[in-house]
Amino acid sequence: MKQQFFYLLMALCLPVALFAQTTPPAAMNLPKDAPVNVSIADAKSGNMLSGEIVVFKSRVNATEFQGLSDSTGKFVLRLPNGSKYDIYILGFHDSTSYTVLDIPMLKDNQYYKKPFVVDIQFEAPKSFVLDNCTFETGKAT
Repeated sequence: MKQQFFYLLMALCLPVALFAQTTPPAAMNLPKDAPVNVSIADAKSGNMLSGEIVVFKSRVNATEFQGLSDSTGKFVLRLPNGSKYDIYILGFHDSTSYTVLDIPMLKDNQYYKKPFVVDIQFEAPKSFVLDNCTFETGKAT
């Protein structure tokens, strides 16, 4: 009788012990980086710009992430969480940051359900100033 009771108790406790995990298996595979949808357009005409490189520079460790716009003027990239990113357009990196994207830190079982959206509209400059640039004349190269 004791042996049957023991086996019955084991059979009832086994399913409880199997499901007593602290972290669900699906939560361990959640991405911890944030999806970012970027679109870039001309400020005057509103036309989407292809072939533009947008740089996201982390304020925490100065790591840079880049994306290249496709024929529709869009691209998607993933950025690590817990940082603020200055956004530049390549070629104008030394000028001004267009905006700042703040991606908050995630807790253990959290993930980003929706992507961050960055819509950039800019007007390309018509002239450039080259500092500390010299040209030699009269020499064939």
